[in-house]
Amino acid sequence: MKQPKPTWHKRISNPIFISLLAGLIVQVFTAWNSFFYHSDEYFQIIEFAAHKYHIAPFSKLPWEFSAEIRPSLQVHFFGLFYKCLTLIGIKDRFFIVSLLSVLTGVAFFAVSNYLIIDKFKNKTFLVKLLWINNFFWLMPYLRCRYSAEVLSAFLWVSGVILLEKLLSQKASFANALFLFLTGIIFSLSFYCRFQIIFALTGLAVWFLIMHHTKWNKAFFVSLGFAAGIAFNFLLDKIYYGEWIFTPYRYFYTNIIEGKASSFGTSPWWTYIVILMIAGIPLASLALFVFFMRGLTLFKNPYALGSLFFIIGHSIVPHKEERFIFPVLLIMVYLAAEAYDKSPILTAKAKALWKHPSLGMFIRAACYFSFILNIILVILLSMETYKQPLMFIKKFNNQSLKNELVISFRQHPYETESGLRYTFLSANKYNDRIKVIDNKKSFIQILNEHPDFKYCILLADAKQNKLDYLLQNKHAIVASSLIWKVGGWLATKYNIIIPDLWICQTYSEVRQNKGN
Repeated sequence: MKQPKPTWHKRISNPIFISLLAGLIVQVFTAWNSFFYHSDEYFQIIEFAAHKYHIAPFSKLPWEFSAEIRPSLQVHFFGLFYKCLTLIGIKDRFFIVSLLSVLTGVAFFAVSNYLIIDKFKNKTFLVKLLWINNFFWLMPYLRCRYSAEVLSAFLWVSGVILLEKLLSQKASFANALFLFLTGIIFSLSFYCRFQIIFALTGLAVWFLIMHHTKWNKAFFVSLGFAAGIAFNFLLDKIYYGEWIFTPYRYFYTNIIEGKASSFGTSPWWTYIVILMIAGIPLASLALFVFFMRGLTLFKNPYALGSLFFIIGHSIVPHKEERFIFPVLLIMVYLAAEAYDKSPILTAKAKALWKHPSLGMFIRAACYFSFILNIILVILLSMETYKQPLMFIKKFNNQSLKNELVISFRQHPYETESGLRYTFLSANKYNDRIKVIDNKKSFIQILNEHPDFKYCILLADAKQNKLDYLLQNKHAIVASSLIWKVGGWLATKYNIIIPDLWICQTYSEVRQNKGN
């Protein structure tokens, strides 16, 4: 006799449904407000697309453009994404970028949670694991990045999920076709971020260990991978106007010529430290211990892929925390695998938790970690990490008629290195902004024209003893909360949060100063 299907109210009261719904809401809010983490995420994709598709006037582009080492896959996708939205009347550029972040975050959210549910559907700790997977403070923020590292990880994980399913099925035309498509997915992952080759190498080793007799299936995956490489080869020709093999150019420029190392080098153990402190102590140490144990599960494709990825990146001298994002995104899953398959380690962890003397300290530290983690999740879902972008949005939303804006030392549409946010700023008020490098000249102009507005960075104001220019209740800042915290840290502890802009009318500042 068939069991009756659960009613809708029973479904929505299901603990799994509740955890997924809560996680999805946080994911959407975080993605909408996130914009970008690293400048490369913006300038090497958005600005490259704006230049190619004539979306914004030409501006100074990063050196990677002239070196022709950047694969154009994500660039083309963003250009087409923008064009399609503008065709249906959506033209707000900040809205378009936020929408792309939401779609990226939701897609990775779905894949990440599918992996967890598929692997642990019969485990009693599944619901708790879903809460950890969706509310570990880094996860909602990292999953929504339209960056090379995150898109590459998303495609790699998706490809591995498909590959495991297809390898367990009998050979057929449909099976061969999907294996071919899986190979294409792996090639797209590679062309998002070439360094994913380390993880792909680990995956190949896993195949040799676990499925070495299924060469026919490996053939179709390899064929799909080759087809994807050819497709991206064509995309790069369309973008750069000449036939170039960007993986080789990237390797030759950054490794053979040493361009990457010119930006700084770090010791081999750097990524181990990053993985250790990625969470919040003391909980992060427990996560790290189980994760490291998870890397030794050589029958697991994600374990071998991550292990090879970490080793490969550790060998390369130039290191940045964003390079290890693909591993961070499956860190919870691998830790859960170790928890499930390492009963001795799990028993020791439980014994420490219940220890008569150490247990109280460990529990208190973990509760503190939990509270701090939730605070960070809330902050990242409400505030923008890249404050200059939110400042540009608010600056452009004001109505400037004939007013001139005087900016001290740096243009508000540009980074410290002179790269311009051409796409997002649209150079809306560029003809009204005048940059003054000299402090004396800057103050003189404002005294002669108190009706002028001015822009200044918190760091420049503090460095040049212009603190009074920061005093105004009617100022434009990216975030009132972050601005107040930044001002307090600068005044109290001389800690400067970089890239905090303020814009206001000088006449109001003079009145406040006089009062």
